[in-house]
Amino acid sequence: MPAQDSQTVLDVVSWIQHNTEPTLAYRFARRVGMCGSCAMMVDCVPRRTCRTHVQTAQRGAS
Repeated sequence: MPAQDSQTVLDVVSWIQHNTEPTLAYRFARRVGMCGSCAMMVDCVPRRTCRTHVQTAQRGAS
């Protein structure tokens, strides 16, 4: 996946599912009034993956 400054954890998870691991299962309802449906544990912290940028999560892991 080409890295982009604006990519979110949800973007990466979706790319992985579509391109390398089609058996990966997750739920989300982006922009339909169900805020929080994309929540996952990211570096042992519950986060909304549609709002968590990959660079932010990587900095928190060090």
